[in-house]
Amino acid sequence: MGKRTDKYANLMNAHVITNGATAVHEEIQTGVSLGEGKGIIIDEINYQINQTVITDFIAGAAGDYLACTFSVQGDEFGLDNVRVIHEHQITKWDDGTAANSYLINQPAVYQFNPPIIVASPRVYFNCIASASIAGGAVYARVFFRYVDLSSQEYLELAESFVLMQ
Repeated sequence: MGKRTDKYANLMNAHVITNGATAVHEEIQTGVSLGEGKGIIIDEINYQINQTVITDFIAGAAGDYLACTFSVQGDEFGLDNVRVIHEHQITKWDDGTAANSYLINQPAVYQFNPPIIVASPRVYFNCIASASIAGGAVYARVFFRYVDLSSQEYLELAESFVLMQ
């Protein structure tokens, strides 16, 4: 029997409140059950920060940053980490005076071609920032589809996110 994939996208929404240099995360259930032979295909991720975070960046120093990831384990960062599915980072760069400011275009949209496949019962939306970025909200929206996987495909995907380090 052929593999079945959802025709239309499902949505996952997540948000966290930044806490300065302390990592925060939200756990999201994917609806994938271990051994069920299903995975999710991620087609697109959108990130958006609220006005509090923007204000903190304006008042902060050069080098201030905010990093957000989706991962298969909480508080995981860095593209060198196999548990990280995707990372989005904003860093403040000062170019002279306030007259050199610019508008932030939101949301930041990432479309994946080919899409990213994940076989995990949960994913985590993680954020960490420099100490001056505190108390603001960061939002994410994930567009995904379910796909049927053979036992071998499922095992290979699960191992790639969990066992490799």
